[in-house]
Amino acid sequence: MISAPCDGCRNPILIVGVAIAVPHLRCDESTKQPKCVMDIGSPSMGDIHQVIAYAEAISCREAILIYPIETESSLDTWVGNIHIRSATFSLEGDLDEAGRDFVHQILGS
Repeated sequence: MISAPCDGCRNPILIVGVAIAVPHLRCDESTKQPKCVMDIGSPSMGDIHQVIAYAEAISCREAILIYPIETESSLDTWVGNIHIRSATFSLEGDLDEAGRDFVHQILGS
C-alpha cells in the first residue's frame, strides 16, 4: 500500500493492489495531521477492514464508516489502537437536516 501524505488536509490517494481509493479525512487544524479517516460503506466486515487499513496507512487513530441509511445498531469499537465507529448521512428527507445530524455525530456538538 502506498499513500500520499496529508498536505494541508487534502485527501491522500491510497493505492491498494490495482485499486485506487480516496478516503475522506478530518485533519488537525494546527498540525494538518490526519485525525480521522472516513469512508462510505455498509455494515460489512469487508468495509470495516478497509477503513482500518486506511487508518493504519496514514497513522490515524480514528475511523468512521458513513452509511446512507440508518442501521439497526451503530458501530463503536476499538481494533488495536484504532477507534472505529459509524455515522449516518441520510439521503432521505431534508438534506440540510441530514447534514446537521451528520456533523453532530462526527463532532459531537
